[in-house]
Amino acid sequence: MVAASKSLILWNSDNDSLVINDLIVVDIDDQNNRTDNYLASAGASDEDWLTTRLQSPMGLFLNLSAYYGFKDRKVLKNAISQFGKIEGEEDWSGELMKTIFDPSESD
Repeated sequence: MVAASKSLILWNSDNDSLVINDLIVVDIDDQNNRTDNYLASAGASDEDWLTTRLQSPMGLFLNLSAYYGFKDRKVLKNAISQFGKIEGEEDWSGELMKTIFDPSESD
């Protein structure tokens, strides 16, 4: 689990459409060579992180969903799962997983 105050959300998007094709959540202190491959970020690196409901993990997920969208269901499922790694976000991310994805649906 990653503390919300330390959570850094990183993503890449398609050049033309800006649709998100990959997203991960990491502890801001645990960045490495893998995280260098992501071109966009939000979260603990932002001065106003956790100051409002929209500057929160769920607010960021809503913003990314509405503004960028996700390339396909696999990317969406991964994104929800990644947000579920943030402490205190397991409730909405877990409910969203159950609502959107059938347990028998394969990756």
